[in-house]
Amino acid sequence: MERAGISEAIGAILVFAVAVLCLSIYYTSYLMQEAKRSEVRHAHRVREQFISLKEAVEKLDNGEVTITVPMTPESVSGLLYSPPSPRPGRMEVDNSGQGSIRYLSSYISSSNFSLLFEGGAVILVQGGTASFLSPPALFGLESENTVRTVEYFVGGGGSLSMSGEVCVRVRVGVEENMQENVRYQLAPRPETRELWWGYLKAENSRLSLGASLENEGGNLRLTVENVWWRRVVVELKISLGI
Repeated sequence: MERAGISEAIGAILVFAVAVLCLSIYYTSYLMQEAKRSEVRHAHRVREQFISLKEAVEKLDNGEVTITVPMTPESVSGLLYSPPSPRPGRMEVDNSGQGSIRYLSSYISSSNFSLLFEGGAVILVQGGTASFLSPPALFGLESENTVRTVEYFVGGGGSLSMSGEVCVRVRVGVEENMQENVRYQLAPRPETRELWWGYLKAENSRLSLGASLENEGGNLRLTVENVWWRRVVVELKISLGI
């Protein structure tokens, strides 16, 4: 009887252990799936901001529209790359003197998604992968008119916390097509240098720019001869709202 009782107890313990193990495996799988679904929802939510911005901008005439990108619980980084000022005809642009790259966050390498603004594009980085959104596609603007000035203004503190919201205010117009000789010099942080280098090489190939690329001493240099540019961002303001 005692042996039977012990066997039953051991059997019950084994059944309980197997049940706990199965429940643990199921719960772990559930958490992993939920994390993936959360990431997909977050990415979709970010993309929706650009879609709504596109639709809103189509209705504006040099007005102002505000989009809000959620940044909780993910850390968000943004950096600003000032574009060259528009001038008639051919132009030489050394962006290291005319403009600068300003880092608004220390989370550039660990961010789940980052907004990187460049003179001719908006770059969306998710999971370390950069996606290039050209302004015409982003804003859905096809008609051409001359932009008098191109200036970027950055508001907010020197860094973004892991709570609150990033508000991006944009006033847009479409600039005439211009032929330029362009030299861009970037000095990104060491942890983002390879990301930028890969992005520049990919875009050089995708757009068939025929640009000369150099990676020396921590600086990335891009030189393009006789290239046609079409920029649309007139004013962009980034501020942190808690």
